[in-house]
Amino acid sequence: LNSLGNTDVEILHRELSYRIVGSAMHVHREIGPGLDEALYHMALHEHLLAAGLPSQYKPKRRLIHRGIVADEFEADLIVDGSVALELKCLDRDFAPAHYTQLICYLKCWGLRLGMLFDFGKESLVRERVAYSPRPIALNALSPESLRPAAAADRELLSRILSSVRGIGEQYGTGYRDTTYQGILRADLSADAISIEERHVEICCDGRSLGIARPACFVVDGRCGVKILALYDRLHAAHRARLQTCLKHLGLPWGILVNYGKKSLDWQYVCPARSHVSDSRVP
Repeated sequence: LNSLGNTDVEILHRELSYRIVGSAMHVHREIGPGLDEALYHMALHEHLLAAGLPSQYKPKRRLIHRGIVADEFEADLIVDGSVALELKCLDRDFAPAHYTQLICYLKCWGLRLGMLFDFGKESLVRERVAYSPRPIALNALSPESLRPAAAADRELLSRILSSVRGIGEQYGTGYRDTTYQGILRADLSADAISIEERHVEICCDGRSLGIARPACFVVDGRCGVKILALYDRLHAAHRARLQTCLKHLGLPWGILVNYGKKSLDWQYVCPARSHVSDSRVP
């Protein structure tokens, strides 16, 4: 996620950052490391208030697209309406998901600086994460090169790709995959295009293994859509996973989309040929 940061990481809200770090160090020193995260949330919130810094505790915000709730966010703390804080108590280092989580808060609240704190170590671990909104490079999304055979399916593919592109133009890069999925679902639903998640029975060698929900959603009963985010590119494993979803859902085709760190990419996908007995999809 380094590409989502900003070069002024050491300058932005400098004085406020020092005061926040001072409060966090005080809490770490008083409580000690390794307890439940909620304790650090409350203690830091109260210490910030006592230090004269306005602090919002567990603020929530909805991302609404075309009148439909696409996702909901809950930050740990937002200080002085300027800096989002994410508090962890970890055995290991910060993971990419922690940065993604914080970037989502910055995008949703329209902030430019976030701070990660880890209260799980002998010394407080902290990191500043600066963010500036940036557009996403929109690669060609024309359905002309790979198209379903049926005219109705070609029309549906074009409609989905139009939404995918519009979302990229409006929101840029930086959100998590579930956020983009929620936005796309809202966009299509607003145009009365049916969206559903299906549970199916999974069998192997004629024996039922149970009920599962394949990791994609079904559009108009004909197409499986899987949304990814923040990958550098689409990989063969992503395509194979969507093919598995299509196989078990009995769908003839699907779309794989990646709202990447820098660019928006997509692939047209049909089930592996060994699983298609009578399909007009190339």
